[in-house]
Amino acid sequence: MKKILLTIIVLCTLSLHAGNPLRFQKITFTSAQNNNFLNVEITIAGGTPDYTYTLQGTSTNPITTSKNSVTFSLPVSVASQLHAVSVSDNLEDTIAATIDLSEIDSGLVPTEVSFIYRHPTSGSASGEITVTNNFQKPPVTYDLNGSDKDSCTNSESCTFSSLRADPYSATTSSDAQAFTPFVIRVTAELVDVSRLYECYQSFCPIS
Repeated sequence: MKKILLTIIVLCTLSLHAGNPLRFQKITFTSAQNNNFLNVEITIAGGTPDYTYTLQGTSTNPITTSKNSVTFSLPVSVASQLHAVSVSDNLEDTIAATIDLSEIDSGLVPTEVSFIYRHPTSGSASGEITVTNNFQKPPVTYDLNGSDKDSCTNSESCTFSSLRADPYSATTSSDAQAFTPFVIRVTAELVDVSRLYECYQSFCPIS
């Protein structure tokens, strides 16, 4: 009886973790210290604390904390590059993303650009990626995996919907006259956040 109960507890614990996987929730870029630095805020969800955050190009790597959000500061001298992001949790699950800032002028720091992730469930195409760009005036280009969404050209935000669990490369850019051209591209993965039970639901009542 003890062996059966222990097995149920272990399976329930595994299933709860499987249904709440470590994932990116939001990546935000803002200017700091009189535009001498670019702040990159990494927000995650799921997984098991503590979390270890790493952003290539910063002197504060890595950061280990129980918090689901960490902000790194990139000097503008190194901001205009390709940066690797990784986050791992206490169970050694790891997620990774790529931030491409190589097409930003070194003297140009966005006031606020963000990439927000809503992950799909139950194998459905219910995921979303919302990109906001409060930095440049229209026309602003938003694209996902190289395909532009023309309906968003005059908007400060754009939502790509009906997405399945897969890696996606989301981009916002501007070439408006009188503004310095810039491109920000983030490649990250949407994951399925369904609760995958490996035991009967009656034994796993925790939501």
